[in-house]
Amino acid sequence: MTDIVSSGDLLAMIRRANAAAVNAQAELGHERTEALVPRDDDVLADSLEVSEATPDDVVATLYTDLVYAPWQHEALYNKHANGQPKFMESAVVGADSQNRMEQAAAQAALRELGG
Repeated sequence: MTDIVSSGDLLAMIRRANAAAVNAQAELGHERTEALVPRDDDVLADSLEVSEATPDDVVATLYTDLVYAPWQHEALYNKHANGQPKFMESAVVGADSQNRMEQAAAQAALRELGG
């Protein structure tokens, strides 16, 4: 026998699954960015944070409050022993990154929906 779910409950489930999917993508982006960030020290990597999406506000943001981070990100000529320029962008752009992001989102949504 199947349980009957009200439209309001169904909508709430979908919103929670959507937020879980976005948060999974943001966390994966965070992990991948940390792996690519220039590491003359750990200050920049340690400053990366994620603001999480909620069912009512389905936006997650990966950010840092360091004033030099945009310069560090954009400076293609700046060479580092570890890490690279465009570290945030490279973490989420490209076929491999998009596939991983899609998988992370799908898995999180399914978990939230009980699948």
